[in-house]
Amino acid sequence: MTEKYLRLLTESKNILLYGAGSLGKIMLPYVKEQFNISGFAVTNEKNITEKEILGFTVDSIKNWVQKLGVENVTVLITISEHHHKEIIDVLTALGVENIIPLTKELRDRLVEIYSIQVFESHGVKLDGEIMTLENMNVVNPLKYDYKFARNLFIQIADFIFPSLYNDFSMITEGPYEYKNVKVNAGETVFDCGANMGAFSAYAASKNCIVYAFEPTPELHPILTKHSELNKNKINIVPFAVSNVTGECDLRICDYTVGGNSLVMENGFTDTLKIKTVTIDEFVKENNLKVDFIKADIEGAERLMLEGAKNTLKEQAPKLSVCTYHYKDDPEVLKDIILSANPNYKIEFKYQKLYAHI
Repeated sequence: MTEKYLRLLTESKNILLYGAGSLGKIMLPYVKEQFNISGFAVTNEKNITEKEILGFTVDSIKNWVQKLGVENVTVLITISEHHHKEIIDVLTALGVENIIPLTKELRDRLVEIYSIQVFESHGVKLDGEIMTLENMNVVNPLKYDYKFARNLFIQIADFIFPSLYNDFSMITEGPYEYKNVKVNAGETVFDCGANMGAFSAYAASKNCIVYAFEPTPELHPILTKHSELNKNKINIVPFAVSNVTGECDLRICDYTVGGNSLVMENGFTDTLKIKTVTIDEFVKENNLKVDFIKADIEGAERLMLEGAKNTLKEQAPKLSVCTYHYKDDPEVLKDIILSANPNYKIEFKYQKLYAHI
């Protein structure tokens, strides 16, 4: 079916991405240059929170059908597979015939096709087991045996390409470096929510000592591999960062390992008992001076900052923190930082908060 869907995408003149959430935004860079994307569709226009996403209009599927004509519309469903059936029912009731569910296999194929073009355009060789980007070494997602390996292409293009190549063409969330918030050689870096270790590998390539906080056990083998590939500069910490040290349930995301969360509630199918640690306690116990904290921890960023107030006050590390999980993230995160250390200068860009003294 994957090849059939790819042919349909290639032949279609008006493709709508159904779902204006994180998955649709992630996929946009990988389809907008290859296919004729008209915009984003949602079920009810009353639920629209953004009128545009990266220049593409967001509207109800009913309005799109009226505007383009039902016979001219192809819909790529870019939401969790658990909701595909109900969306297909909605589309069928409207008379839409060209419906493409974004399965994991199709998602991987779309990411692979476009990533090969872009990575090779920057001189990255994809014929071996390892990819080298400047001084950074990571596994080749085309060769590495892990079900979510293709996500590494997405993470590197989004978070690392702007820093390495000044290439912003594939960003969704945006880079972790901005203006004065940069990783300098030899620093101590905390990568909170390390995932597969794209940012950890980038920092390690700058001869930094990295502490990669990642509670999801299935990610530890690829993190270990990335440490080995980058002079063993990456120290894996199998805990989630929070405002307390102890244990809690990690909610497991159903469509990507990068979405596991301590706090968010929608789109999760299982839980895993994990350990948590505060940054303040970790810094004290290990007698560390931390220079840079990066955090993308699926809504728990405010908990991480609450557990790092002493570190922010006494050491003032640079901060690069995601702000898109909750609507009030920008305000709440800024208030926590300034309450800990009012000397911080804070800027918002992309979907992140950047802070420095």
